[in-house]
Amino acid sequence: MPAWAIIPSPARETIALSARNPSTVTHVFVLVIVVVAVYFIRLDDLTIRGEESRRATVAMEMIATGDWIVPRQQGNPNFMSARPPLQSWMIAIIGVIRGEVDEVAVRLPSVLAVLLTVLLIYGYSRSFLSATGAFAAGAAYATMGQVMELGRLGETDAIFTLFVSGSLLLWHLGVIRRWRPTITWSVAWLFVALATLTKGPQAMVYFMAGVTAYLHITRQWRFAFSWSNLTGMTIALVVIGLWQFPFVLIMGVDGLRHIYTGDVSLYLKDWRVAHVAEHYAMFPLKVLGCLAPWSLFFLCVMRSEVRRGMGMHRDHLLFLATCLAVSFPTVWLVPGANTRFFMSMYPCLAVIVGVIIDRCTQDDSCRHLWNQALAGCAVTFAGFAMVMLVASLLAPDTPIISQPPAIAAIVVVSSLALAAIAWWSRTAGSDRRAIAGILSIAGFTGVVHAGLVVNQLVQTSVDTSAQMASLKNVLPDDVALSSFGPVPHLFAYHYGKPIALRPMPSGDHHMGFNEYFCTTAEPPFAFEEIARINCDRSRSETPQCIVIVGRSIPAMQAQALE
Repeated sequence: MPAWAIIPSPARETIALSARNPSTVTHVFVLVIVVVAVYFIRLDDLTIRGEESRRATVAMEMIATGDWIVPRQQGNPNFMSARPPLQSWMIAIIGVIRGEVDEVAVRLPSVLAVLLTVLLIYGYSRSFLSATGAFAAGAAYATMGQVMELGRLGETDAIFTLFVSGSLLLWHLGVIRRWRPTITWSVAWLFVALATLTKGPQAMVYFMAGVTAYLHITRQWRFAFSWSNLTGMTIALVVIGLWQFPFVLIMGVDGLRHIYTGDVSLYLKDWRVAHVAEHYAMFPLKVLGCLAPWSLFFLCVMRSEVRRGMGMHRDHLLFLATCLAVSFPTVWLVPGANTRFFMSMYPCLAVIVGVIIDRCTQDDSCRHLWNQALAGCAVTFAGFAMVMLVASLLAPDTPIISQPPAIAAIVVVSSLALAAIAWWSRTAGSDRRAIAGILSIAGFTGVVHAGLVVNQLVQTSVDTSAQMASLKNVLPDDVALSSFGPVPHLFAYHYGKPIALRPMPSGDHHMGFNEYFCTTAEPPFAFEEIARINCDRSRSETPQCIVIVGRSIPAMQAQALE
């Protein structure tokens, strides 16, 4: 029996009517506005940080060398945290169009991935939920705490999430909507291939495990063993092979092993009992924290009236729960895993949030829960505004809460306005008021992050770009800078020119005079120090990552300078 046949008739009616509902265009437009407001408006306010500069320098080397097959840093293909090249291709292409690999070029692929993922979630959810539930699912993903943190950075996570969730949700949508099997499998496997080219084989494991488990539970094994599935696999292998085959010819199997699994060993080193026990106990709670504030709606499942209403969507929930169940152990059971490694499954959790809110807004027996939630939100938003106002006036040194007058005014006024909307939305059962209530939650979360959190990061981040600008003014224009040992990728990014990688000389007799160099270790030869560049992410009294920039000089001249 095909999966679509076991969907209750109310859900099938929703599928038939959703495409003709005029509210769909409006909701899509509003979701786009939410993503633009949260992610695009302050896209370049924050300096390049974390792994962003690593992805950027790889793209810069592709542009400079013309080698778009082997990702390299300082010419080294075996650098730490190597990735397949899809994200670097995106950054490089945007950099070529813009004329430089700047903050926008580095981050635009991620924020576009967030936008497309939001639309994917809405489209999938709209196939079986009301307009309100689908809107809630899209808004929830857009304003989850960790999604807002990583989605605005040039990291791999947002792009990988788009392709992994696309493979799963589009495959199930194809099954439910009875697409031609060849199209269903081909689209899904294409997304698997793109995810693999972004980060590695994790995408293939998640897709195959989730779909296989679901087909086993629903007794549809024959759908997996089909020519359509084989066609999809072939498409994936061709897409991956277009890069992988020439890469292996250049780097060999060892190079392929490094780029796919080089980081895995980093998270398997610490097996102390206390560390493992803490990870197993705290990791699920950390994931819920990363989903905040929307994870609070999972508490509604404790109410029997909500669970009864969710039963009409049992096939969709079965698929989502199966995908989550088979993927979660891959990060939970690894002691060094970070919550970000599970971000690719956040869209599935966002859809479940949409199901819960759909029941709470559409079912009379559950609506009181939604009304209570909005009342609590209204009080929270207003209370936050008052605390921030008082802190900004009386305690200007309070981290995050206290902000410059302009930022504080915007956040306070916005929070009070959103509190009023949340309070107004709680008193009626119309879809328009429900949408307004959802927007109040998403708006408040977005304002706090894009306003306060980003502003705090701007204030506490090390301004390496300003230091590098001063360094460039001192260095001769025609200098050929070399590094003894790998230079931090943040330094290489801001320097913007090739830096030759060399071993550290053992003394003056191995070093030419008047050679310009950079290194993170104190040189064992005479040199004139030109600058010390702080490449830390955040300011501190004792910087951890310092790059020494110097010029080698004769020993006698060094004594004279002393």
